[in-house]
Amino acid sequence: MLEQSSTETEKIRVLKSMGNCGSKELISSIKRTIEDKSQPLVVRTQAVFALRKIAKPFPKPVRSCRVIKQDKNISKHKK
Repeated sequence: MLEQSSTETEKIRVLKSMGNCGSKELISSIKRTIEDKSQPLVVRTQAVFALRKIAKPFPKPVRSCRVIKQDKNISKHKK
């Protein structure tokens, strides 16, 4: 479902739904989104929030996920 979403808004809505669902089967799809550098930062960030919701009932499978590293360009935009 996430891969079929064409717009950023759709992807964010799907990720929110995935997080609310809390299913262990969705972890791998959410992890792929987090690690996909071609995705916009806002989508990857929403994937982190979705994964956080799933981490409560399933902490072990979530621990292996890489964290988004903040790059210099993001810091410049915050000022």
